[in-house]
Order: sequence, then C-alpha cells, then structure tokens
Amino acid sequence: FKSVDIQTMKRVIIIAFTQVLSATLLCAELTPEQSSRITKTVGQIIGQIHYRQIKLNDEISEYHLKNYLNALDFGHMIFLQSDVDQFEKLHGTRLDDQVKFGSLRPAQQIFNRYLERLAERQKQVNEILKMDIDFSRDEKFNPVRNKLPWPKSEAEASELWRGRIKHELLADRLTYNKDGKEPDPKKIEASLGKIQRRYERLLKTMKSYSRGDILETYLSSLTRAYDPHSDYMSPHEAENFKINSIDMKLTGIGAVLTADDGYTKIVRIMPGGPAFRSKLIHANDRIIAVQNPDDKSPTDILDMKLDKVVSLIRGKKGSVVKLTIIPAGSDERKVISITRDVVKLEDQLAKGYIIERKRDGNREKLGVIRLPGFYDKCSSHCRTIIERFVKEDVNGIVLDLRYNGGGILQEAIKLTGLFINKGPVVQVKDYRGKQRVMNDIDARITYDGPLVIAVSHMSASA
Repeated sequence: FKSVDIQTMKRVIIIAFTQVLSATLLCAELTPEQSSRITKTVGQIIGQIHYRQIKLNDEISEYHLKNYLNALDFGHMIFLQSDVDQFEKLHGTRLDDQVKFGSLRPAQQIFNRYLERLAERQKQVNEILKMDIDFSRDEKFNPVRNKLPWPKSEAEASELWRGRIKHELLADRLTYNKDGKEPDPKKIEASLGKIQRRYERLLKTMKSYSRGDILETYLSSLTRAYDPHSDYMSPHEAENFKINSIDMKLTGIGAVLTADDGYTKIVRIMPGGPAFRSKLIHANDRIIAVQNPDDKSPTDILDMKLDKVVSLIRGKKGSVVKLTIIPAGSDERKVISITRDVVKLEDQLAKGYIIERKRDGNREKLGVIRLPGFYDKCSSHCRTIIERFVKEDVNGIVLDLRYNGGGILQEAIKLTGLFINKGPVVQVKDYRGKQRVMNDIDARITYDGPLVIAVSHMSASA
C-alpha cells in the first residue's frame, strides 16, 4: 500500500530522477557509474528514512539475498540448491557492504547464473515436449513451490519440469476436451507449440534485461528486506506510479495493451483518446513496430517487454508516432500515424450512480460512489458527485472502497472532510515515536445523511 504525502512523493520522484543523467530519462541504458551511484545512494537513504531506522547490516543482507533469489526464481524451479548454497556462502552477509560501495557485481553474477540455468530449463522443456506423456499415470505436481526447496540436481530439476509441463498440457487438454473424447491431434500440436513458445519467450525476455532492469529488481529486493511494502522505483516506475496513482492521466495514444504470444495486442481503445479519434486502430489489432520522429527507421517490438513498448508509444503532446500494425483477422501489415494527446484514465476516476427501488409504496434512491484510489483531486470529484446526489434527494450514500488501493493521504483526509465538520482524521507516528495529528480544516459538510462505507481485504488501510 502506497499512501503518500504528495510533497514527499515529489521528493521521492526527484531523488530517483536526479541520480541519473537526462539521457536515462529517455530510456537510454544506465552506465555502470550511474548504477553504482544509485545503489550507493539508496543504501544510504533507506536506513535514514525508513520507519525502522536500521542501517544496512548482515541481517538485512541475508534478507536482501533471499528476496533477490525469489524475485528471479519465485517458483524455485530454475536455480539448483547448489547455486543457492554458493550465493549464500559468497554474499549472505556481504551484500550490505557491496551496496555501501555501490557494487552491483553480486547482482550481475547471480543474474548471469539465472540465465544459464534458464537456458538449461528451456532445453529440458523442448526435450520433454518430444516425449510421449502418459496421462493415465497417477502423479502429483505442486505448482506453488515458493516455500519448497530448490532441486538438488539436474535430474531432480528435469523431473520437476516434466511434472510442470504435464500439468500445463493436462490443463490445456481439459479446456478443449470437455466431452472426454480422444483429443484432436491438431489441438495437441497447437498446445505443444504454445508451451514451447512460452518458455522460448521467457528466456528471450530475460536475456533482454538491461542494467536498469537488473538494478530495479536488485534494489527492490533490498528495500523489501526492511518491509514488504517498501519499493525502489526507477524513473520509469516512478513516472508510472505518478500517472496511475496521482495524476490519473498520461500523454500517448489512448490504448490498453497486452503481451500476446510475442506480439503487442490492443485490448481496447479509450473513448475520446487519440486512437479513438483516428479510427485507424481497433481492439485485437497487433502492433509490431514503432517509429518516433527522431527514429530513422521503425523499431521492431516483437517479443519486446510490454513496459518498453509502452515507453516507445508514449511521448510529448502533439508529437506523431507511427505504428506498424496487423489488423485483427488479417495478415496484411499497414503503417498508421497517430498524434499523441493527453489521455485521462477514466476507469481509475471516481464514479457515481443512483440505484432506485420501491419500498412500501415509496420510491427510494441510493447513491453509490466507486473510488478505486485516492488520486490527486479525487475529493473534489467526489464532492461534485455528492452534490448531484443531494440535488437528486437520495435517501443514503454508499462509498465503495472495496478495491481502493490507496494513494495520497491528504486526499483521504479531504474526502473524510466531506462528511464531517473540521477536526482530527488520522494520526501519523514517526520512527522517534512522535505523533502528528492530521486534521480536516474545511468546516463545510457536503453530506450529513445516512452513509455506508464498503471495504474488503483489497482496501488500503487509509
């Protein structure tokens, strides 16, 4: 849960951005010097500003290593136990010292071993897919292995992967063979090909990891050694957080994208956005190349990580991006041009609607506000909705926070102030034990009628 003071958030973003050169902000590769400086700075800052006030030490180092290994191999199926034992011996209580010196050598060494093992696993997958798999044999495979040990040998790893592939093939077979008849050989072949491509893509994706990608994984593993809700944000991630949790708008083409079998596919077009207005691109179209004004030629994005594709497509308002697409249901390629513009993330904004029903011969109205997050100006948006409800003479209001993931703490306070006179709303306690009361200072009450607040386990603590 990231409930943040807006000024603090701005400072965090500034810290992330000022540690690197401007070229980095344009998605250039981090230099070793920049990576070292960022690592050293994060190591210094985390011990100073974290609530626990613990400086880097051997215990933090052990958690850091454990987190990094799990971040790379959460299912404990890539590394061997001997790899893990070696890393614990070499780095178990030394990562704290390496971070202080700004050294990323352990991160790169572990990542290189991960790539070696992943290539071996991919070869094993190809061999397993050539085998005749006996589905009548009674076997068990546990796909949730993050609490289980890593395989002790290549033979044990191979057996684990045989179980995993059998599990995936069986899941596919149950999907397309619900009547219990002998499966269609074409569907079996398609299933085998799909699984093979899945792991080929995984290896290709991990091989494409930049120094910045490795750094982000490594430093996030460090911050989570302090607590599971602390994160290191690269400039790219900080910008995404700002877009999705604070500004609720971006500059791009207005399309929701997904990775689909190596392609970047359009999930849907945002109403009113540049793509919608152009009428040149539609849901299920596939994008295969992107060209920006300064590019001499299009950039091939097949098998590219989705976040990197998104970075290429976003840009300055008024700039033109050329997309090479394959329209849905066609094999023909075409190049289209779309002028970027500001796109509001409407799905993440507060929404209000009225439910009406008859009770004892009388018509009752219930106003419902769905608020997915405490974004910038959300309290103002909710005030507008509530004022409309009051004009409609609703009998009560439900504030739906069931899927609210948090956001700006001041906005949560202002939202509370819509229903109360001015006064205390929340207390914040720092690492020194000092308590600070945060008040609603606006004496206006927008609504004082019946109110229900709906929450769930998905609701943030604010």
